[in-house]
Amino acid sequence: MDVFRYFCKIIKNISSKYLIKRALYLLPMLILKSKFLNSGKNFLIEFPFKILNPNYISVGKRFRVFKGARIECISAYGEQIFNPRLIIGNNVTFNNQVHIGVINEVLIGDNVLLASYVYISDHSHGDYGAAFNSSPESSPSSRKLFSSGIINIKENVWIGEGAKILPNVTIGRGSIIGANAVVTKNVPDYSIAIGIPARVIKTYNFESKKWVRNER
Repeated sequence: MDVFRYFCKIIKNISSKYLIKRALYLLPMLILKSKFLNSGKNFLIEFPFKILNPNYISVGKRFRVFKGARIECISAYGEQIFNPRLIIGNNVTFNNQVHIGVINEVLIGDNVLLASYVYISDHSHGDYGAAFNSSPESSPSSRKLFSSGIINIKENVWIGEGAKILPNVTIGRGSIIGANAVVTKNVPDYSIAIGIPARVIKTYNFESKKWVRNER
């Protein structure tokens, strides 16, 4: 009987430590969740993470984020004021070290999977287009932030390890972005895009039910 009570005590201590540890993990998560503009059920973000201005972020159900996330909705930069929006659908997973920066709008559809070290940004330090050209004599950090357009990542997209998604881009439904690709223009639905800059190499054929290589 003494042995039985001894083991019961050990189990009780282990259970208590587990519950305390679990509470310390979940409490900051619940506080963070309450600060989002909208958030669905089964929300989980692993520590460590950095989330700037979660009040501009809406997330759906079953949102999973692994370690090292850096998600920044920038509402002010110097004298500039922004109204950013980051809208994330249901059943979305970010793997380790995903970095997202928003001053305009980034949309991420249902069932999207981001591999580790993916970078998504709808803006840059300075403008280098036809309308205005930032001076290379100024420090990059002092240049005004500029967005040439929103990013729209549609449903069922898989973005590979280390890929970069740049402003004014739509990635079509069911498409795949290869590892380390740099996406600078739209990717059609049901396509595979690879390279720097990314180009479409295959498209899914629903009649043959095969990925068909594109002719150059």
